[in-house]
Amino acid sequence: RGDGLTVRLLNVLDSSTINIIRKVIYSITVVTGDTQYAGTDTNIFLTVYGVNGSTEEMLLPKNGDRFERDQEDTFTLEIDDIAPLKKIRVRTDGSGCRPDWFLDRILMRNLTT
Repeated sequence: RGDGLTVRLLNVLDSSTINIIRKVIYSITVVTGDTQYAGTDTNIFLTVYGVNGSTEEMLLPKNGDRFERDQEDTFTLEIDDIAPLKKIRVRTDGSGCRPDWFLDRILMRNLTT
């Protein structure tokens, strides 16, 4: 037409296949234990599993002196809503001059709800 606009009408064949996944924001606190040589310089990866799926494996940023002895490091992650959560998989790649690590615990808190 002469107005310069392009318009297309698209038919939805099966609306039941449309799946909108909500994003949620979590605060994740990684607590390194309080024993000699507990800290690490290695890369640390996290995968979160829930009833409705799992996340991709995520590399936790290690800016500065993260993952040191008796230290809490907090991260904010935006992930698909897979709740309720079931488990967390933690992996290191063994890199760095101090690849060993003593993980005490991980705390996850949903900041969206």
